[in-house]
Amino acid sequence: MTATAPFSERYESQKGRDWKRFSYYYSKVLKQPAPSSPGLCTGGEVVEYLKHMDKFGKTRVHIASCANYGSLEQNSTFSSCDCPLKQAWGSQDLLIGRLRAACKECGVVAESNPFGLKEVRVFLKGLKEEQDKARGTSFMKKRKKLPNTTESQSFDTAHVNG
Repeated sequence: MTATAPFSERYESQKGRDWKRFSYYYSKVLKQPAPSSPGLCTGGEVVEYLKHMDKFGKTRVHIASCANYGSLEQNSTFSSCDCPLKQAWGSQDLLIGRLRAACKECGVVAESNPFGLKEVRVFLKGLKEEQDKARGTSFMKKRKKLPNTTESQSFDTAHVNG
């Protein structure tokens, strides 16, 4: 057995569980017969499923009126914060990736894969932006490292000393 085999087995198992959960949601919550193929549901139904799954999340997403909103640091009010717990964007994105792969295995072409439709991608993008803003990461820009040249070093030294 190779080192990638356990990962592959775990991934396949998770993909199967994800499809069973989606089918259960489809039949019990939407009260419709579960689709016989993953390609028979709509993008709207996929988005509704993601919203449903959001209720079971463990990631605190601060609302705009919270003292922690937009802050990378968790101040002392964090423990008393009443902001909702939601599914992390990355978890939702991975879930959609596995469900998209399950669709592909059933022979659904990419253009008609409901888990890859624009409606779903737009929802995930909005979710990511919301969580980034709540954390303050969307406002931070990564700085590029300046190359250490003698010219820039001499300017810095002259500017500090002068």
